[in-house]
Amino acid sequence: MSVFISYRRFGSVDFAGRVADYLRNKNFNVFFDIEDMRCGKFNEQIYTHIQKCEDFLLILPPNSMDRCVNEYDWVRLEIKEALRLKKNIIPMFLNGFKFPENLPADIDNVRYFQALIPSRELFSVSMEHLITFLISKNDKKDVVGVSHAAEEYKAILNELYRITIEYRNALRRGEQKKYDVALKSLASLMQNVFHIAERYSLEDRQVSESAMNIVNQYNLFVPWYNKFSNSPNRMQSDAQEFALRAEEEFKKLVNMIVDSLQN
Repeated sequence: MSVFISYRRFGSVDFAGRVADYLRNKNFNVFFDIEDMRCGKFNEQIYTHIQKCEDFLLILPPNSMDRCVNEYDWVRLEIKEALRLKKNIIPMFLNGFKFPENLPADIDNVRYFQALIPSRELFSVSMEHLITFLISKNDKKDVVGVSHAAEEYKAILNELYRITIEYRNALRRGEQKKYDVALKSLASLMQNVFHIAERYSLEDRQVSESAMNIVNQYNLFVPWYNKFSNSPNRMQSDAQEFALRAEEEFKKLVNMIVDSLQN
């Protein structure tokens, strides 16, 4: 059994190669066509490997689905075959990816699979998160210790703190593009924090509880920010009230991150 990696040569080949190397180092059987193609018909080999795999990893850089309107586009054909065979499909959205509004009917269902948004800064953490989505089993499971939990958690907290400061500074300066980017990065990192809370719930209760508290505080901030963001006139009194409430919850979030880093 194996992991099949589907990707675009333009825009994601380097990232796909890193993923393949990481999973192989964790003793997963991975099919990555640049390294694993043999002599013979290309299409037959691709379909054979999709049939044999348990996990179909779909790496999606920006605009990577646009060419799927072509009936003979290989990414479209690979997705179509994985859907037909009911494989465990795991989309990975690289920075800036969005599904087109319309996809061909034979692959449209791919948009409904739970996706991962990897962090380039915390690549190994993102890959550990990915592993929890895989059905395939590696030959030799790593033993996760409490010290590993604390080390991994602290690395995420440091990155989370950096992003929250970027977001706050951009918001105060009115730099909308910058705080939109920072907010997306913040949402992506919060997925990793939630993953930490789940993954180490048995191994390290203190880490798990701290991570879950941060997730819960983030969830208190988001609704108020969304109300402010969706206000037709952000200068109106109710919109400003939403902004103040969002700022209050955001301050609590930053304080929780700082406290957790100091402990």
